[in-house]
Amino acid sequence: MKRIYIILVSALISMSLYSQPGRDREVRKDFSMDQYQSNISRDIFGYLQYEDSRGKRASLKKDVFDNWIYSDNRNNEVKYSKEYWSSILQDFHQNDKRIFLWLIERYADQSNYKEEYKVDIFGYQQYENNKGQRASLKKDIFDAWVYSDSRNNEIKYSKEYREDMLRYSYYDDMDAFFRFKDMCENPSNYKEEYKIDIFGYQQYQNNQGEKASLKKDIFDRMVYEDNKGTKIELDERDWSRLLRKYHSDKEVFMMFIQRYLFDN
Repeated sequence: MKRIYIILVSALISMSLYSQPGRDREVRKDFSMDQYQSNISRDIFGYLQYEDSRGKRASLKKDVFDNWIYSDNRNNEVKYSKEYWSSILQDFHQNDKRIFLWLIERYADQSNYKEEYKVDIFGYQQYENNKGQRASLKKDIFDAWVYSDSRNNEIKYSKEYREDMLRYSYYDDMDAFFRFKDMCENPSNYKEEYKIDIFGYQQYQNNQGEKASLKKDIFDRMVYEDNKGTKIELDERDWSRLLRKYHSDKEVFMMFIQRYLFDN
């Protein structure tokens, strides 16, 4: 089974570390609204409207609470709080029409579906839909950040990991939350944790019995070990080379976990 860990690895290793990419969700190339003789316009308030020859209609508007709401005549509705809308605009390079097209495609084959993304009074991320699914990204009493959902999935990462994620891979916590939610749609009852122990060393474990660590030994070598019996010792020269390549000790650790614990 593909581990939820892919969420962190794909974000922290595969991306360019000097530009912060977003979810940059394009409309599929095979999704052409022209075939339906469609029309997109703006109403007198500047809000986007869509209609086509099939009778489909959709709109993207702001309500009195500054939430942005996509709705269509198939009774679909998605609501984004103003905080989320700001993040999504950044994601789509401030182009609301691109967002609108993405939403039209996303809900093209659905009906009677409603969902909401919001930030609660504590500043934490919340999601819910009318199918009983919920998800959140919150900080616990130890300042660890915890993604959890109604499928009993949980990803916990210490504040040090969060700082790296925001520095190198995500625009903000909302961007991270979107990705966690997307990647956790299918797994259930999966839990994992990334943390720094009291000695400043890195630890990983999940509820599948898999564990890994990255520590410094008495000879000042960095040592990676996991429960599959992998042990890698790195002298100062090799460690410096990896840090130059991956920019962070946490990213090096994640690369090792993916390569030797999950892919091995």
